[in-house]
Amino acid sequence: MPIYSLVIAKSGPKLTPTTATMQTWSKGNSSLLGTKVPMDMLAGDLLESQLRRVVVDHTAIPGEFDIKLRTLRRKPEYGCSRLRLESTRGPVQVLVIDRVEKPSAN
Repeated sequence: MPIYSLVIAKSGPKLTPTTATMQTWSKGNSSLLGTKVPMDMLAGDLLESQLRRVVVDHTAIPGEFDIKLRTLRRKPEYGCSRLRLESTRGPVQVLVIDRVEKPSAN
């Protein structure tokens, strides 16, 4: 199925390592702010919920960072902190319902 892959742009990453002791994040209409955010959380939780598509972290960047995204657009590629989303295909967990029946009277 279609997914997004979070990758490092050609110019290399430009991320702010966190100095926060506590993880926080908030979403607005056109922004996403977070402190102490690892890359897998950025891809898997924060971006997926905004883009409504599976996002897989392929950056291999360890550590936690302060994240500030000013706008989230529904496009296959956009830059943020010199990271990039690429539209691709990959495995996605899907729930398949084969049959639905009315409950019995008991």
